Amino acid sequence: MAVLRLFGTPYYLQKRLPLERALYMVGLLVCQNIWVNREELLLLLWSDDGATKQRLRQLVYRTKQLPYGEGLVVQGAQLGYHGESDVQLFRQAIQARDWQAALELYAGELLLGADFEVAELEEWFLLERALLSKMFRQAALEQALTVAPDKAATLLEQALLRDPLSEELLRALLAVATPEVGQRAFERYRHNLAQMLQLEPATDLQLVVQALQPKAQPRVVPAPPRPMLPTPSTVFVGRQAELEHIGQRLSDPLCRLLSIVGVGGIGKTRLSLEVAARHTLPDGVVFVDLARLNDAKLVPSAILKALQERPTEAALERLKEILENKATLLVLDNFEHLLAARETVQALLEAAPLLRFIVTSRESLGLRQEHVFELTGLPAPDTIFPLESQDAAQVFSRAAQRSDFHFSLNSTHFKAFERIFRSVAGLPLGLELAASWIRTLSLEEIADELDSSLDVLAVDAPDMPARHRSFAAVFYSSWALLSPQEQSVLAGLSVFRGGFDKDMAVRVTNSSLPMLLRLVHKSLVVRLETRFVLHELIRQYSQQQLTADQTQQTLQRLSLMIAELSQLWLLHKKDEQQTEISKKLEQENDNIRTVLRWALEHDLKTGTTIVGNLEHFWYSRGYHREGLDWANQFLARYTTADPIRLAALWTRISLAKELSEYELSRASLTEYQIFATQHGDQHSIANSQKFLGLLEREQGNIEQGKTHLETALAMYQKIGNEDSVAICHNDLGIIFSMQNNPTAAKQSFEESLRLKRQLGDKQGIAYAIGNLGVLAGQAGDFALEQVLQLESLRLKRELGDQQGIANGLQSLGENAFEQHQIKAALDYYSQALDIFVRLGRRFTITVLLVNFATVAAKQGQLEPAIAFMTAAIHWRYQLRSPPPTHWTEKLNQWRERSQYTPAQQAKLEFEMQKLSLEESVARALAWKDQALMLQTATST
Repeated sequence: MAVLRLFGTPYYLQKRLPLERALYMVGLLVCQNIWVNREELLLLLWSDDGATKQRLRQLVYRTKQLPYGEGLVVQGAQLGYHGESDVQLFRQAIQARDWQAALELYAGELLLGADFEVAELEEWFLLERALLSKMFRQAALEQALTVAPDKAATLLEQALLRDPLSEELLRALLAVATPEVGQRAFERYRHNLAQMLQLEPATDLQLVVQALQPKAQPRVVPAPPRPMLPTPSTVFVGRQAELEHIGQRLSDPLCRLLSIVGVGGIGKTRLSLEVAARHTLPDGVVFVDLARLNDAKLVPSAILKALQERPTEAALERLKEILENKATLLVLDNFEHLLAARETVQALLEAAPLLRFIVTSRESLGLRQEHVFELTGLPAPDTIFPLESQDAAQVFSRAAQRSDFHFSLNSTHFKAFERIFRSVAGLPLGLELAASWIRTLSLEEIADELDSSLDVLAVDAPDMPARHRSFAAVFYSSWALLSPQEQSVLAGLSVFRGGFDKDMAVRVTNSSLPMLLRLVHKSLVVRLETRFVLHELIRQYSQQQLTADQTQQTLQRLSLMIAELSQLWLLHKKDEQQTEISKKLEQENDNIRTVLRWALEHDLKTGTTIVGNLEHFWYSRGYHREGLDWANQFLARYTTADPIRLAALWTRISLAKELSEYELSRASLTEYQIFATQHGDQHSIANSQKFLGLLEREQGNIEQGKTHLETALAMYQKIGNEDSVAICHNDLGIIFSMQNNPTAAKQSFEESLRLKRQLGDKQGIAYAIGNLGVLAGQAGDFALEQVLQLESLRLKRELGDQQGIANGLQSLGENAFEQHQIKAALDYYSQALDIFVRLGRRFTITVLLVNFATVAAKQGQLEPAIAFMTAAIHWRYQLRSPPPTHWTEKLNQWRERSQYTPAQQAKLEFEMQKLSLEESVARALAWKDQALMLQTATST
């Protein structure tokens, strides 16, 4: 395990990865160097935020997945860190009085640049920083006593770069340094003191420095030269967060080499120009464009030329002479193809202690002093702010207006522009190239072209660098710098959609983790915690480099991995691993879609197997329509009568019912029964009976449903399938409840709960608890119902069970309504309705319409009550699931109480029957908003 670096700005803070809290926790443990109680960590990491031990457990789990997490050790209620760190080695060096080793280890302030959200945590680290910096100063002063004065001066000057506000180190330096070095150190100290603390140096210290100056010559401060920067051809737009972050980096005296890395066209050059203009040093800024240079040995000469000096054979030595005492900012643009020239950068850093670099490159230089800032695409457009005010839209508009002066973006263009943005993945150059077509194509047409081809991302603009006139040209230069093996791996990664983890990448491309990380360093693959992604344009370009055979082989390997994952889900969908595997499937959803599209043409057996395995995933995560569509497509092509087809058929049976496509579900169930009977498959026969029971129950045939479920229960008991036994008890409990038999219902729900707890099936536990809550409410114990429903909802949310969450919200709405909490009821109903609409669960949408109708009637608003109930009853008949008789009874009661004439009532109900289900939902939600506003106004 590598040494954990905590001094200076650690890698994870440099990369702006969302891992800060994990790093802070490890930092706490390293600095304490003893076992730390969980309670203390909770308080420091989350303050009084109501943090729970579960949150800490999750953080510990995540931390252990990180490269430095191996050293994290948990022992009961205490945590410690047993890995090797620079802080630990630094303290050991101090104790051993090995001052030189201590100085080499101290790379700057502890966790420099950290943004501590919790005041207590910040205070803790401030104290720790003060202690460690004091130890560092001690080491510097002690070591200075052991060497010659000139070396002591160099040592102390370097120490001041790490601790720029130390008066103690400055006084020691002034005692041994030449007047020139002392004056230079003092001016730097004065500048830092004013910038950071708005203070002036102590009077006696100023007198000491004045005494160093020759009395005959007054001190003259030369005016800094004007910045030597090219004039940008475009107005700088956005990037305020990036500018602020880079500004913070540059305020650190130790940050002398900042590399802005990212893919071609991301805006590195333009950002570097803006940064350089805002952060000019006393001796100016020099910009060096290296794009056309083809030999790393010529870099020193190129810098000399930019300095308006004549190139010489000893260009590097001449540069050292010029820059030795200059506080200059040197911007090296387009460095990626000249990485061998990093030796030049290193030599200049050593020779000129006041010199600073900003380097733009598609790959980091890999130098120890380098601070890397990874530039990503512009923020995605959102609907919160006006479209025309957002960064990406402004980049597009300014480019488009160069072709059409009258062009402007507004909110009506949002969908088309969002498609364009998504196609170019926020790449500024991509937006500019797409915008150049605005005189010829509409926004929608540009979006359509981008969906089908990247050829539209090309322009003929002589004033634009050739490498930026098309995306193919932008990326070709990066591609050409790769080795054949790197090209092969990157092309293989292009089959992934939505990201991938390291194991998938290695297996699918037949490569290795070091190879993957090399592509990360070249800004061709982006690392996001434990996953990786390709910029969409890079993915498309790389995919074009795959031959037909390579594409087939790569997708075959990916399909086998997805099939293994789906099989793992099937095995663990009801045990403790279900949550983690479910999240993994969610992460791989785009890759699952890619594999299934490919399998339809090339591997029907594997694709059909995946469809059969994922039925419960699609059901619980709310992908009803998508899962049914996949099942229909594979079943239409895979006609072989075997268990693989049977499993896919079950997927169609289940999801068709959820979408109220009862005829399709019944027809498929008949085919399923025939196959199961022919093969003597008792489990599948029992499944048929159970599902027939659910269909009959949902379509209002309660007795038939009960008979089928009791038959299935007996068969499952005989087979010994306790999971299915528990499910049948739960479903029978619902039927008993519908038949007003609460005693039998409670017995069934409790038996289901007992078995599910025994099996460790959280989803089954949640459903049984929720149903027991409904029974409590029917008995008038609304307080108990609320407790049970909230616990049920908690479990469902933990599992990500979308349909279960919606059911729980609806039950809580009914509970709130019974307790006369109208606002809470409407809020719960609205949340449930939103999920059911997204799921396409039309059967349950009708139930929510009745809930809204009941609230309206309670409020004395009979017109909307009649309207919503009419729509619910109408759509139940359309779904071939007759409504309960009490719906019609309520509607008749409201009709009698209303002030409408029969003709007016008929007109209202006729209008509601003409609306689609979606339109009825929209009308119910609009009424809800009005009702809440009225209630607020009345209470006020």
